[in-house]
Amino acid sequence: MTICRKLRATDTFDGKQGFTYNTGIAAETTGSTGICMHVLTIPPGAAPRPTSTPRMKPRSTCWRE
Repeated sequence: MTICRKLRATDTFDGKQGFTYNTGIAAETTGSTGICMHVLTIPPGAAPRPTSTPRMKPRSTCWRE
């Protein structure tokens, strides 16, 4: 059975790149297993700090008929 939960973005946390995030849908807040979404407002002129997190190469596929 699917459970619907109402969230309020009242809690915040500091991310590794120096931005402050509002909590959202995550395993810690709702028990979700297939999605993780948080709210981030980036101020004008702000730039993220570099991290040592490996980046995935962007990949796209185009199907044509």
